[in-house]
Amino acid sequence: MLEGNTIPALGIVHRILNEEKTDDKELLTLLYNLIISQQKQPTTDDSSRVNQQEFHNRLEEIISSNKLEDFNNSSIHLINKVNISNLLNYEVEIINRFLKWVYDRHYGWSEKLSNSDQSQESYTLNPSYEQSVILVLENILAWIENHDHLSYNLLQAFKYTIITSQSLPIVRKQAILSFSRWIKNLSNKYVIVVWKCFLLLKEIILLGLTDVWSAIRKDTASKLNTMIDLLDEGMIENLFLSLTKICDEDNSWQAIEGATRGIDKILSSCKVIHSAATKGKNDHPMKKIKLGRVHYDSLPRFMQDNLENVFFKLFAHQQLSVREVAGKAFSSFLYKSEYKYFIESFEKIICYLRTKFTRKNSDNHCHFMNAYEAEGFLNALLFLIKNIPLPHIAASWPEYWTVFSHYLMHNASTVRQTTSLLFKYILAKHQASLSFLKLVLQCLCASWKTDIKSLLEPIKTLKQNNAGKERPSVTNKKERHNLTACWEWREGRLLAYEVVLRYLITNNTYFMLSRSNFSGGGMGRNSVSSRDYLNKSINEGQLITNGLHKQNSFLQLDRHPFERRKLAKSLTLSNMRIPDQSLQKVTDAEHNQSLIQHAKKEKTDPQAEFLTEVLPQLKLTEIKGISKSQIDNNEEHVMNTPRDEKVIADWLNEQDYVPFRHLIKQMLLQTIESLEDQRWELRRMSLQLLSCLCDVIRCYDYSIMEDLYTVALEHADSALCYGACHCLLNNTKNFIKNQKVLTDSPAKYSEERLSLMKETNKAYERKAIWAIKTIATFLPNCQHRDTCNIVIQILLLYQLYGRYYCDEENCDDQIDGTICTYFQKLYLATQESPSVLKSPVKSSNKQMLDLLCEIQTHFLEYCQNTNPMYTVLLLPTLFQAIHLSMADSINTHLMLNCVDTILQKLKTSETASNQNVLRIASTELCSVFEKDDTEAASLQQVVNIVLLLRDVMKSSFPLDTIKNSLRKRLQRAENDVKSKTAFADANTPRPMSNRKDKGSLSDDRLSFSTASFDSARCMTEDSESSESEDEKEKAGNEVDMDELSSDWDWSSGDEDERDESIVLDILGNLQEILNRTQPSPSNPPEIVLTEH
Repeated sequence: MLEGNTIPALGIVHRILNEEKTDDKELLTLLYNLIISQQKQPTTDDSSRVNQQEFHNRLEEIISSNKLEDFNNSSIHLINKVNISNLLNYEVEIINRFLKWVYDRHYGWSEKLSNSDQSQESYTLNPSYEQSVILVLENILAWIENHDHLSYNLLQAFKYTIITSQSLPIVRKQAILSFSRWIKNLSNKYVIVVWKCFLLLKEIILLGLTDVWSAIRKDTASKLNTMIDLLDEGMIENLFLSLTKICDEDNSWQAIEGATRGIDKILSSCKVIHSAATKGKNDHPMKKIKLGRVHYDSLPRFMQDNLENVFFKLFAHQQLSVREVAGKAFSSFLYKSEYKYFIESFEKIICYLRTKFTRKNSDNHCHFMNAYEAEGFLNALLFLIKNIPLPHIAASWPEYWTVFSHYLMHNASTVRQTTSLLFKYILAKHQASLSFLKLVLQCLCASWKTDIKSLLEPIKTLKQNNAGKERPSVTNKKERHNLTACWEWREGRLLAYEVVLRYLITNNTYFMLSRSNFSGGGMGRNSVSSRDYLNKSINEGQLITNGLHKQNSFLQLDRHPFERRKLAKSLTLSNMRIPDQSLQKVTDAEHNQSLIQHAKKEKTDPQAEFLTEVLPQLKLTEIKGISKSQIDNNEEHVMNTPRDEKVIADWLNEQDYVPFRHLIKQMLLQTIESLEDQRWELRRMSLQLLSCLCDVIRCYDYSIMEDLYTVALEHADSALCYGACHCLLNNTKNFIKNQKVLTDSPAKYSEERLSLMKETNKAYERKAIWAIKTIATFLPNCQHRDTCNIVIQILLLYQLYGRYYCDEENCDDQIDGTICTYFQKLYLATQESPSVLKSPVKSSNKQMLDLLCEIQTHFLEYCQNTNPMYTVLLLPTLFQAIHLSMADSINTHLMLNCVDTILQKLKTSETASNQNVLRIASTELCSVFEKDDTEAASLQQVVNIVLLLRDVMKSSFPLDTIKNSLRKRLQRAENDVKSKTAFADANTPRPMSNRKDKGSLSDDRLSFSTASFDSARCMTEDSESSESEDEKEKAGNEVDMDELSSDWDWSSGDEDERDESIVLDILGNLQEILNRTQPSPSNPPEIVLTEH
């Protein structure tokens, strides 16, 4: 029997909890009465009775005083004297609703407020009272989290709180976290969990793992390892099977993802304990598993049975997060299992991927797996292939290559990207000999037949012949032998090329990518057989990457130290020897040697040699000394012993490869062929790949690039020439960057790196100067717009930086004349004059703007460092570009700065021979004022340019033309202001008092109104109005547009001085209007007007 006021207290609890609105103070007071009530067995200890009676008397005194301050100061002290276990002996319904109220009151008030119509002001309580309530609630939660026993009633209360808070995610999250902290405290003690408590514990765990909020699922999974410490073997199995059942059934993706996280956490919580190696046939350590308090001889059977099938089903799930978590859990499962499961899983996935595209004889269509399913299985394959030994892959390479090649042309881009990553991890299997690199590249390159004829044809003719044609897609192509023409097939190859080449570039720090490092015959023009400088291959479980593909979290896994010692660590400098060598200088004799090991010829045609299309399919021989059955069944071979590595190395070196130089050349031609493809995917990918190819060619054999220049630049307007110009631009940028490093900060780089920079720059100078002169020669007659843009960028970079480093004859004037003449023709091609139609450049305004945008970072510097006799030809183009791009303030200000720079230099030079160009430029200047979207900040720069152009042209300055253009623009501005003012007056009530006009001009006038035009206005003082000082001040705040227009004489027969004054006054007033009607820019350019 409960003593004291327990029964009345229970009645009050029922009354308060059933009411919609409860008083915090009354409910907390009731809590104290419940806590101080004695347990069912009366306490015989007199001191305990005295303490409880004292507590009860003090509590009644505080409540009767009805002072919140006393309540706040004394409540915590009183509560600390009571044990929470007294509360847990009451009815379950009371405990459930009380715990629910505690979490709602502490964490759910904001969510309840957002879900109701009650305002925040009406909910605000006294701060001191609110603080006292929060302190009491936190103390209650601290009691719960530190409770010493696994109470069934408290578990039931947690379950009730989580279930009844479906609309309160914060409450659910905090309840899960409190529950986890309580279980963690219990796990530090030896607590026996009875079955009925376990069932409640499992239900709470499943509620958290299957919650709709991802934060709750992640928090529950992260705390799962501490909860497992309380469970015995049967309970762990029951919980694990419940999670797999959720994944195997048709549940929501949130529930499946959370259950998969739970499986992953349980698997990763399995601690591997390596026992001493048993002596016998195999000398490998046995794995023992410790999970919580339970020890297993190996991974438990309930974790092995059917779990792999569950993972395979999750790999095909539509939700990306489910597939990612499943991949991570799958990796945890394999690392805790025996090594044979790696091989078995690898073969199962390969077999499954193969069955999805095997076709019947009656079906000619090309079938593909669903994109999400294929991506899920390929991500799992990425993890597995890093841990599968090379002998196993090499023994069945043709079979695996068929699967990889098929998914490399999948109709989904994500699948093609994932498949391309497989080749990077395959190459990392055997880096000591680069024969496997040749094997992979030849398999990738062999089926792509480059159309040499189309590469040499003019691009314009090629586009006319292909007009209306589209490159086929794998989704509508029926015959397999025609799949090589599909754009998905080609983009997949380009993706794989990029992955392989970036792998080479990234690891170039550890082995020099020169011809002498490629063992085997026929690697370059002069094959060099050399020993392998790398004594150890890359780690089979890890790979040095460039940060491009790190989003697959399950690929980054932990190993036990014993296993890490069994595998070589990832490319450390201590495990290899870097040769002290540089690029070999190509001699004339080497240059004349055939690329494909044909018979030597005294004279070779560079074009025939470079464009030779001989790339047969690779026919692999059998591996001597090891078979696939031995690899599958004998664990001795699975562990990748030194003997196996030697056997594979010998087998790879025996294959009939084409020269590596030929492979690189074919990839280069295939990439250039895709630059002008109809599909934008191929054009984008080829541009991205071309820079990687240039990097590899510079390190391996620059003579490939020299041959490309020799052949391609003879066929202007062709696709081959366009690709060669891209390569020349990339090499020019690299040359300038290397020279800057060698000149400014060579101490930051190693000797090998500096040596490589020097050799590549010497190779660049051998042919690039000739190439630059060649492109400068054919630029005036070039018909391809993109080629012209690339050529202009090359010439600008060379003129600004490259010419200072090259020991060649001075050809600056020739190149400057070519650049400026091209811009002049580009301007003429945009005009509609019949005489202009004879120009070979058929351009558009968009081409002009695109070109200026591409070169804008260097164009201003070029105008500053070039003779004005050439840059004056740029003025019409720049003024026209300013007129066309007024909406883009960044380009506009840059171009205005270029014009200002040119005119400043023209002031000190002879301009008699350039009057026609300046007259055309002034005509284009007038068109700038015709734009209604002219910004005030831009107009401020235009004012400076008008003054500069007047000083340069002198008597030839077209005052009348500019005056008329300004008059039209000012009248349009006045009409806009009048219409806006009339609309505002019609919709705004007239104020009672005379207030200052909100649209009036500010006191800080623009600098040109007081400084730049002072000298011009002094010449026309007699024409100014004789207004009083008060009227002038009023005019400064409110401009009368009618008087502004009528005071000026617009006739063209006035004197020149008056015309200049009129022009300047119009500019000033136009800018005032624009300042009033346009919003100020967030970051206005800093422009200082120059007085003339």
